[in-house]
Amino acid sequence: MEIRKILPEEHMAILKLRSASYNSKKDFSDPEKVKLGYEKVRAVFDAAGKACSTTCIEPYTIKFNGNDVKMGGIGAVATLPQERNKGHVRKLFHYCFEEMRANEQIFSFLFPFSHPYYRMFGYEICYDKQLINMPLNAFADIKRPGRAELFVFDRDLDILKDIYTAFTANKNLAVVRTDEGWKDLFDRDNYNELYNTYIWYDCDGNPSCYVSYDASCEVQNEINVMELAFKNYDGLRGMLGFLSTFHPTFKAF
Repeated sequence: MEIRKILPEEHMAILKLRSASYNSKKDFSDPEKVKLGYEKVRAVFDAAGKACSTTCIEPYTIKFNGNDVKMGGIGAVATLPQERNKGHVRKLFHYCFEEMRANEQIFSFLFPFSHPYYRMFGYEICYDKQLINMPLNAFADIKRPGRAELFVFDRDLDILKDIYTAFTANKNLAVVRTDEGWKDLFDRDNYNELYNTYIWYDCDGNPSCYVSYDASCEVQNEINVMELAFKNYDGLRGMLGFLSTFHPTFKAF
């Protein structure tokens, strides 16, 4: 048995492994596209050279006690059905942890299908997700002087970065985004995807809050918030007051 980084030509076998493990469809029609992302993949190979189990290590930087620290994100954990219950994942994680320590990635995140399962490998819940639904017209009485503008990626990205940096400065485990991460999240077609971002400017013209939302969710007439960040509470109040003007087109926030 061997555990290692994979080669570009082995990535298709890994994608097929994931397809069999997750019972999901994969498109292998573009051989060059198939190779993308292979650098992050680690796998367990049997004596015959067949990949049995795999995962990815995603490099991130996060905030901790005011410092930027390295973090290894674990993703795409998969094992062939016929290779399960043989200890492959445990050995794979041991290999990945040693690699992350060598790379000074002192934290590791993942989004588990089962908390008890990944607790066996030393992971623990670090936050609790809460879903809150509020009637949009409840914000009508908290309007503040200022204005909101629809975000334009090529023009306004630095404004979002500045607000996000201020918002996350004292928040442990917040991700320090790369340029690629910003592009993936915010370089969107507002009219085709119904994914919008607004920036709130105070009465002196200073940007202090932004909200990104998806209006194409399954629940009709709701603003599904994807990200909300602000420099101060007056900016937040101004943004929420502005959003109240979307009522009655949207009912809930």
